[in-house]
Amino acid sequence: MTTKRSDIGVYMLAGGKSSRMGADKGLVNLQGKPMLQHGIEVLQSVFSEVTLVSNNPEYLRLGLRVIPDLIANKGPMGGIYTGLCDSPFEMNFFVACDMPFIRSQAIEYVLAKAKNGEITLAGIGGKSQPLFGIYPKIFREEIKKNIDHNQLKMMVLIQELKSFTLELDVLGIEHDMTFANINTPEDLARMQTKK
Repeated sequence: MTTKRSDIGVYMLAGGKSSRMGADKGLVNLQGKPMLQHGIEVLQSVFSEVTLVSNNPEYLRLGLRVIPDLIANKGPMGGIYTGLCDSPFEMNFFVACDMPFIRSQAIEYVLAKAKNGEITLAGIGGKSQPLFGIYPKIFREEIKKNIDHNQLKMMVLIQELKSFTLELDVLGIEHDMTFANINTPEDLARMQTKK
């Protein structure tokens, strides 16, 4: 049995408005359990502790540590800022709650290739996934400046800061589902039989 990583902060972002879903995305039923539980189980196979960033007290029933956004209604960037302020670690892994089919191999690959002082993201076919990657704590103040100026687009942030994207195609595993987002009831229905 491999030792789980305990030298990195791990945060799942579950603070979205879920307006297209009509209910809190992370808690909707996917294949018999709350959607975010799928991702949590994968994270727990790699890391010793997982923290949820959410303002919804219902998440407390999952038995994980839950922290609220420090600055409300700032989307994923606000969640990342909150995690970086909370974490005692320089390197911090962030993932969105609406990607239930993430794979431990992809997480391990990003961890293995991460560099100090750089944002390290996963990507497929040249497309970066800003909500699946490592953010160093040193970028906390730059992220806060973006929030203060109401610049909340993650791709703009990524281009502004020192970052690189790892192509996951080299792993040789099926990635069409790895970053599948579930945003609407139609998405949810379509994903009920996927793996």
